Amino acid sequence: MIKNLIVLLFLAIPLSVAYTQNFEGKVTYKVVYETKNPEVTDHLWETHLGTQLDFYFKNGNYKVNSNGALVEWQLYLNKTNKIYKKIKDETSVFGTDASMVVDSLVSYETKEEVKAILGHTCKQIVLTCKEGTYEYHYSNKYKLDFNQYSKHEFDNWASYLKLSGSVPLKIVIENKQYRMVMTAINIEPIPLDDSLFVMPPELKIIKVE
Repeated sequence: MIKNLIVLLFLAIPLSVAYTQNFEGKVTYKVVYETKNPEVTDHLWETHLGTQLDFYFKNGNYKVNSNGALVEWQLYLNKTNKIYKKIKDETSVFGTDASMVVDSLVSYETKEEVKAILGHTCKQIVLTCKEGTYEYHYSNKYKLDFNQYSKHEFDNWASYLKLSGSVPLKIVIENKQYRMVMTAINIEPIPLDDSLFVMPPELKIIKVE
């Protein structure tokens, strides 16, 4: 069971004033799971993957901290185009090439909507893939540069940013395993120290293919 969950980790946390520069700061998401796997309960997803995710964005990099029991953090580095996932109490990290396509994009749809998240009127993008759908709600107020993530094909992050160029304020991922809803409950444009996006040298990297 745990082995299967580790494989799914890279799919679960995907990969979110009008600023002229790219957004730098922290976004906190509340996460709700609805399982579709009879062997995994909602509670088990919540316990292992967490019900709160803190995303930090800066200069084409991002880091995610989780309050789950299994995943400690996830780090994407633009310069290597790699995603690293740290399991709690382990001295190694799982690393994968962010250019890997795990679910091919079939089509997309854009919608104008009036739904507000954190007081911001949001637009919507729905990516339909072979194995599921990714639904994003975003405001143009918080910009992300597509060019800094253009090689990040994993979880179709580059496809989303090419269409929106913005931090998602809500993400709904639906596939054969679960329906996951991430909703931003706080967003803070704040300066972040570069050390937040440095891979600890003492950690061994285990390649995931």
